[in-house]
Amino acid sequence: MNAPNVAVIGSLNMDIVVESDRFPVQGETLLGKAIRFLPGGKGANQAVASARLGASTRMIGAVGGDSFGRELLQALTSEGIECEGVRAIPDATTGIANIFVSQGDNSIIVLPGANHHLRPEDIDRSKQAMEQADIVLLQLEIPLEAVTHAAKLAKSLGKTVVLNPAPAQPLPESLLRDVDYITPNRTELSLLTGSSENDDLEASMRKLIGMGARNVITTLGSEGSAFMEAGGPS
Repeated sequence: MNAPNVAVIGSLNMDIVVESDRFPVQGETLLGKAIRFLPGGKGANQAVASARLGASTRMIGAVGGDSFGRELLQALTSEGIECEGVRAIPDATTGIANIFVSQGDNSIIVLPGANHHLRPEDIDRSKQAMEQADIVLLQLEIPLEAVTHAAKLAKSLGKTVVLNPAPAQPLPESLLRDVDYITPNRTELSLLTGSSENDDLEASMRKLIGMGARNVITTLGSEGSAFMEAGGPS
């Protein structure tokens, strides 16, 4: 069986990871232990995972006209990912995730930068990459209008659409109807359906199916995952 062709439409971030013995309190300055600069972003991470699994992978997104943008493109290219669909925006900064790590815990501040400049017309310009794909992967670190447009275009082209609904936010049913597989974690499932994390898992997944999703895969951490398809046994 041939490996699938995958198009990823989403975010590219430079993760700046700072380690310290503890988190500073308000107004305090601490000496850190280490700093790392790691290519990331939910979209870019999907693309790298796809390429490492052997899929022919194309990335569609936006970076700034700065050194971080160039480093991210170089990192993706080194993984064998085709990046013609990544727009470089000269007057924007590349997305950054500031990650503070201490004693096994972390706090994160994300600056979307160029990611929030991605527009439906940018996706239309990369239509050929989507036409060549079997699967289109999406997440929510780019504007929702871009995600909605990408899903609709992908479905019009007969592609399989997979959405990781993170960062969690309410989604229009028009988007859910264009998604073949949605992959929330338990918290995201609760936000999408208005349920509680203590509510019955099956009932919450069935509610998401009722909102338009075709197939729901809920990730459950160390417990694995749960799958439900529209029209499946009740």
